[in-house]
Amino acid sequence: MKEGILYKPDNIHSLNNKKFSKKIKIHTIIVSLMLIGLLATIALLIFNRKNIMNFSSNSRKRLLKEENDYSFVTEYITELEDQTIEIINSKFKNIISKLIIDGEQKEPCTSYNFKSKGIHRIYFTLNLEGATSFKEMFFKNNNLTTIKFSPSFNAENITDFSDTFRECDKFNQLIYLILI
Repeated sequence: MKEGILYKPDNIHSLNNKKFSKKIKIHTIIVSLMLIGLLATIALLIFNRKNIMNFSSNSRKRLLKEENDYSFVTEYITELEDQTIEIINSKFKNIISKLIIDGEQKEPCTSYNFKSKGIHRIYFTLNLEGATSFKEMFFKNNNLTTIKFSPSFNAENITDFSDTFRECDKFNQLIYLILI
């Protein structure tokens, strides 16, 4: 008896419609979720760009004018008033050609002793002539929080970036500034 019911044209048509309806509902849900995910990703990218980089057209011009001569802009958080931090690994000691810490030009060096605790901004230019490796450049720098590359930064000859930020426990932002 069950076999006879399955072969009745009305029942087969009804079953096919239900299967088709379920497939459409599932596809609609999947497409909707994908669209929501895409929109959320776009919103996050826009939100992060505005908040992390904080770019209005005026602040972009000011920021680029201020930082244009520097390869890197870094932020360090020091927890002690007299704390020596390593800006970059000492094996790169001759690579820094210009150094400004908290608005004051300093003699280029790889480490610096801060007089006060808190957030410190460091601008430095790297002399990359002949350099091919950034391996372990900031290795174990526990004070480093943010690095911004300036638009003029060019590392086309650098072939090894391995462990550049290894064991940088507070490091959380790497930003490459792009002229738009």
